[in-house]
Amino acid sequence: IADLYIGYKLTDELSIQAGRYKIPFWKEDMHSSGRQLAVERSLVNNVFSGARSTGVMATYSHENVRLYGMIGNGFGTNLHDFTGDIDRNAARVALTGRGEIKLAGEWSQYRQFAGYSGDPFGLIIGGAAHWEHNRAIPFGANAGDTRFGDTQDFFSWTVDASLYMENISIYGAFVGRH
Repeated sequence: IADLYIGYKLTDELSIQAGRYKIPFWKEDMHSSGRQLAVERSLVNNVFSGARSTGVMATYSHENVRLYGMIGNGFGTNLHDFTGDIDRNAARVALTGRGEIKLAGEWSQYRQFAGYSGDPFGLIIGGAAHWEHNRAIPFGANAGDTRFGDTQDFFSWTVDASLYMENISIYGAFVGRH
């Protein structure tokens, strides 16, 4: 099972969900694999993706703005608990926030990377930040690596833009990890 969650729509603009699902961080990873332009996701995605996590997320969606806020157990931890006892790669607590603003076009264009004939001009800008605390093993380190001590904080950020024109789409992102 890839995703396992329960959600509730509080109002037309605000919803909440809990369970295991994709972290609202990296745009490429938020898209379904069936809507990618290549056979597989990019190498950058493999390095910076948060993949799936267990947590609680609130989503606010208005005419031109989308906001996501999540508390979970860290990047790539799937169904592990919040204590970090099952998987030493799990964080004790992780916070993720993402915002998107639609400057032109339709939100439906944003669900994929391709631009189609007849689509309106679209421009969407997004950004996200992710912080997690008390990862027993530093993200990306080997299990025996103790040079960082017992408590690890981890911060990652991204800013991205998607431009859609008839039959053309352009996507670019800056991403960092500290």
